[in-house]
Amino acid sequence: MGILQSGEKRPEPDSGHDEAPTDAEATPETTDTELLRAAGNAKMEAGDAQGAVELYRQAVAAAGDAVHPARAALLNMSYAKAELNDLAAAEEAATAALELGVCAKGLFRRAVARRRMKDLEGAYEDLHRALALAPDEPELQSEKRKLIATAQRHEEEQARLAKQTAAASLEEWLAPGAVAAVR
Repeated sequence: MGILQSGEKRPEPDSGHDEAPTDAEATPETTDTELLRAAGNAKMEAGDAQGAVELYRQAVAAAGDAVHPARAALLNMSYAKAELNDLAAAEEAATAALELGVCAKGLFRRAVARRRMKDLEGAYEDLHRALALAPDEPELQSEKRKLIATAQRHEEEQARLAKQTAAASLEEWLAPGAVAAVR
């Protein structure tokens, strides 16, 4: 798996495969797909995530019916979209990859996008499933810690907002300045 979080080190270009393509998938289309993905990875390394997205899109199209290369390109696209802070598109690409076959990397990428969009329940579900597939994966453990911290911050913010709302409601009912005197 590659690191996904903005501000962290860029991932080493990887194959994106959870398993090697079968002989039936080793076609000219998969070769084209791999070349396009490699070019996309080079764009990512150069800091051109938008250029990488277009190459990954071409790689998906070139993959045709070859599941593993298409899934790998979609996972790379999810990463690139997350780097562009297009989190809905990152989630969509990860979901499309998962429709081709469930893998820990796809669940991880979607969990990251969901956490960053504050869909904490969806992020938890994906991360829980990913950990069941790859319990010793360090990046999953790191994402678990980030999700817990995000959930704690979210709860604190909700409590703060509830307190402000309650104070505002009290101010409407009580004499002017009565709530301020208690604070």
